[in-house]
Amino acid sequence: MTPLPPKPNRPSYLGDPWLLATVAALSILGILFSYSSSIQVVEAGVTSQGAWIRQSFFFASGLVLMAAVSFLNYRKLAEHSTLLFVLCLGLLLFTLVFGKVVNGSRRWISLGFTTIQPSEFVKIFMVVVIAQFLDRHREEMANWRRVATLGWLVAAPSLLIFMQPDLGTTLVFLPMTLAMLFVGGIPVKWFIGMLTVGFLAVAIPLYITYANITHMVDNPVIEVLGNKFWLLSIGLFFLFAAGILALVNLSMRNLAIGNILFFCLVICAGVLLALTVESFLLKEYQRERLLAFINPNVNRWEFGYNVIQAQITVGSGGLFGKGFAQGTQGQLGFLPSRQTDFIFSVIGEETGFLGSSLVVGLFGLLLWRLIRIARDVKDYLGGLIVVGILTKFTMQVFVNVGMNIGIAPVTGIPLPFLTYGGSALWTSLLAIGIVLNVDHRRHVHH
Repeated sequence: MTPLPPKPNRPSYLGDPWLLATVAALSILGILFSYSSSIQVVEAGVTSQGAWIRQSFFFASGLVLMAAVSFLNYRKLAEHSTLLFVLCLGLLLFTLVFGKVVNGSRRWISLGFTTIQPSEFVKIFMVVVIAQFLDRHREEMANWRRVATLGWLVAAPSLLIFMQPDLGTTLVFLPMTLAMLFVGGIPVKWFIGMLTVGFLAVAIPLYITYANITHMVDNPVIEVLGNKFWLLSIGLFFLFAAGILALVNLSMRNLAIGNILFFCLVICAGVLLALTVESFLLKEYQRERLLAFINPNVNRWEFGYNVIQAQITVGSGGLFGKGFAQGTQGQLGFLPSRQTDFIFSVIGEETGFLGSSLVVGLFGLLLWRLIRIARDVKDYLGGLIVVGILTKFTMQVFVNVGMNIGIAPVTGIPLPFLTYGGSALWTSLLAIGIVLNVDHRRHVHH
């Protein structure tokens, strides 16, 4: 009897059971704590705003979106990366012009029955755009022109997001891009240079803000960095030095001189970008938030208030918590933004250290499954996409939990699956759908 031919190795469409179970558990917790955090104690009694019903709708519709995306071919999606990029810019420009203003920021578009935050969707779309660019030019990433082109692709949406203004989304977007570049094989020198530019662009304005508010007037470093003329002079000095080294190295072609030239340009770019951020981009409320992160007691009744109340709320839960829907800090109105920025504080107050640890453990399981999928992917493009999404979730969890316990600045970054809101939950489920898509096709090479 002729043996039957082996069955083709078809991708399973059931998905990673651990990943799906973790996503379901976190989303259900998000619905439960949307209810708990919406409870308010007022003179007339205890009221609930029904946020959990809306969150349930967001979850149900998000599951449909996740399932639909998981059946699409991500390679076909990546082929339309140019269209995706134009869509990203269009959404961000539309938001800047016609978006809804909330708390001084123009970040939302009203759909009538709800509002969406386009920058959350842009993060996911740009993962695909960047992954496709790196996949298409993987052999050319040592070429500075390719790196400059990619820099423009990243800078354009980042600037539009920052102008809304939305510092939090920018803080997630840039590390996500750097992680994809690192995994994508960009030369280490270029990677270190980008990190240095980013560090200088953030650290110098932050240091100047802190020093000015705390009146460090006798500090000689502040006398230099706090003076825009001297800051510009430093940047131009390194630019001049780079020009001289470039002329010297035209005939010598010395590697050491070339590396010194490169880092002179890096320092020049970092200092000039810091000057631009300090002078034109950084809003006053963003300075205050960064200051509150360094020392919340400097302005404890305004921007430091949120940080202090979040830590009090988390600490008041003790080991076992006060019980579900029994918290006092949120329900009595002491904790601001308890459904969004500080949902983790509500969880800490009501479930204590044990419950908070369980939530952090679920996020650890989520990230572990994403790491395994990224490791097992045999497709370069798919691996880059999973790494981008993995970094997105990692940054969101670290920054959101960190700002609730005082180790990260308050930036409005949502906690995946737990923060109340359609955009945050839809984009998280969309990202998981894309990961499932990649995982389903990990054995398909064509």
